[in-house]
Amino acid sequence: MPQKRAEDLCKGQSLQRELEHIRTTFIANGYPEGLVSRTLKKKKRRRTDDLTKGERVLCLPYIKGLSETLQRVCRPPEVRIRHKATNTLCSILTRIKTPLPESQDRSHI
Repeated sequence: MPQKRAEDLCKGQSLQRELEHIRTTFIANGYPEGLVSRTLKKKKRRRTDDLTKGERVLCLPYIKGLSETLQRVCRPPEVRIRHKATNTLCSILTRIKTPLPESQDRSHI
């Protein structure tokens, strides 16, 4: 994403000029102005390497109702919860491609 690169390389006034240049370039290339503005206004996500001392990260499957409660309870002791997608019955059953036998697979010798 060009915005992330600009934030990594520029600071202060030069960052604002660079973000405006990115915005005008995307609009000139035919991207909708609203989409470009919304995308550039999104806040930067904190990465796990930005953790302060004592913070922990838990990756848990999302369960409606329970996940929100866990996130609220774990916030004060500085435990971050990340939700990840799990395999559902639909995703398992709808795998269309059948695996090739090893004799026909190019990655096996």
